[in-house]
Amino acid sequence: GAAAGIVIGQAVASALLLYYLMARCSELRLRLLAIPIKLAPMAAILKVGALSSVNSFCSLAAIIVITGFMARHGVDVLAGYGIGARLEFLIIPLIFGFGAASTALVGVHFGAGEIKRAHRVGWTAALYSAGLTGLIGVLVAIFPDLWANLFSDVEAVRAACRAYLQIVGPFYAFFGMALCLYFASLGSGRVLWPVLAVILRVAVVTAGCIYLSSGESAGIEQFYWLIAVGIVTQAFVTGAAVKLGAWTRGLN
Repeated sequence: GAAAGIVIGQAVASALLLYYLMARCSELRLRLLAIPIKLAPMAAILKVGALSSVNSFCSLAAIIVITGFMARHGVDVLAGYGIGARLEFLIIPLIFGFGAASTALVGVHFGAGEIKRAHRVGWTAALYSAGLTGLIGVLVAIFPDLWANLFSDVEAVRAACRAYLQIVGPFYAFFGMALCLYFASLGSGRVLWPVLAVILRVAVVTAGCIYLSSGESAGIEQFYWLIAVGIVTQAFVTGAAVKLGAWTRGLN
């Protein structure tokens, strides 16, 4: 039911957008027939798009890895973690609001040769995103029951969710900054370092989970702290790379 609903909803939305671009949008009319195939534009798109797909995959992989290890602590802990982690997914559209704008504006300024201004735009969007997501994270860390109690009446599930929010929530600001800088990097056409950062996050989480699971005394709180370390690692590597010239390397 839920899976079918997602597929049907996305299919309907895609059909409506395709109809709009082909029949209703006079400024940008999409024509699927008689379009010459040009390899240069395709290569330029794949240069950014292929790496971007890796970023999306790794973002999900980090959560999947943790989910696998959380399952070893029982159904209640797994459910509590899932409820807490769902909030991370829900704040992504909020980050996208700033990120999509920064993608366009950074691209425009790069095209105009205003590289310094492009950096200011990217960092401004990232700070706004960090502020918003950080505020949400702090609020749920202080009042975790506002979220945990919405989805379960089982105290063990609520306790696992509360622990997640209290530990990971304050670090949502770093998640907001890292993801927004990734979107801004799309505008510059240079996404290698943001992608490497999220790959490193997955590596840190995976290695940490294996290490913690090798002992018998590791509690769920330690796994939650590991999630926070992964988020901070991604933010630090992404921010440092942009600051040190990842966007300008190779420019004349």
